Amino acid sequence: MKEITQNFYTQLNYETGKWRGNVGVRLVDTTDKSLYWQTADGGTNYSRVAETNDYRKALPSFNIAYDITDDAVLRFSAAKVIARPRYGDLAGTFSINSANGNLTAGGGNPDLKPYESTNYDLAAEWYFAPSSMLSGEVFYRDISSYIVNTTSQQQLTDPISGNSGIYTVTSPINVSDAKVKGVSVNYQQSLGLGFGVQANYTFAESDSSSGLNLPYLSRDTYNIIPYWEHGDWMVRVNYSFRSKYFTQIGRLASQDFADSYKQLDLTASYQITDYMGITFGATNLLDSTYRLFSNTRSTPTAFYKNGRGYQAQLNFKF
Repeated sequence: MKEITQNFYTQLNYETGKWRGNVGVRLVDTTDKSLYWQTADGGTNYSRVAETNDYRKALPSFNIAYDITDDAVLRFSAAKVIARPRYGDLAGTFSINSANGNLTAGGGNPDLKPYESTNYDLAAEWYFAPSSMLSGEVFYRDISSYIVNTTSQQQLTDPISGNSGIYTVTSPINVSDAKVKGVSVNYQQSLGLGFGVQANYTFAESDSSSGLNLPYLSRDTYNIIPYWEHGDWMVRVNYSFRSKYFTQIGRLASQDFADSYKQLDLTASYQITDYMGITFGATNLLDSTYRLFSNTRSTPTAFYKNGRGYQAQLNFKF
């Protein structure tokens, strides 16, 4: 898999009175080349296959800010953006597995198009004290060609073993359009004596012409981060939560989801000298479990328990 990109960008900055901002456009040229070997006669003869996908995009952007007071700002932005498919999803390779009677297959899709989105954001920020701020944002996303993994049942023959059967085949495809709208709130405050807290919350909901949820988009996400910083010491705790989210189209056209998930992490560090410091980290202190289900929670499909993790680092600066 090889990807070649060329970019050209121009931007104009402006400022007058309490207004400031910029306007610009990015021109993107992308060529994806997928090379692979293919066999169709039992694995004895292979032919080299090359697939190329080209696309060119113009991506304009506009940002403006207005200083309401010395410590309050109103912002608006609009931009067209793209997100290229992952290399693994673009690969032209296709694998078949018939071991132990478990007939599965999957691969990439060299014809995938990038996500395209037109984004609108309106935000207000209030810096009410030193090292403290409160902000709120309303956002809207108009997305096209988003990517989901699909699972289907197909009659295939393993070219190596010659075994034929009904295989469960997974591959990514571009689906239709989607709209995302939501709000987010961010809060940060220094409480004195080195103590402080950061918190954020985002609510987002999607609507698509295909009737599918946008992959990996939770309706509710939030983080609460109390911290203490004093001299060479730093301690930070991060509690995060996200509600359930859609992952892929499963067998028999089912909708597969990951259940809500919470996690508690801790980081502590001490700067021993100007050139040496030590850091300790602990992840998943709640020993949370990832749970996957199909359509409803009454039909679970998988559980993943990664356990707690601990690490210590000694850092040197030369």
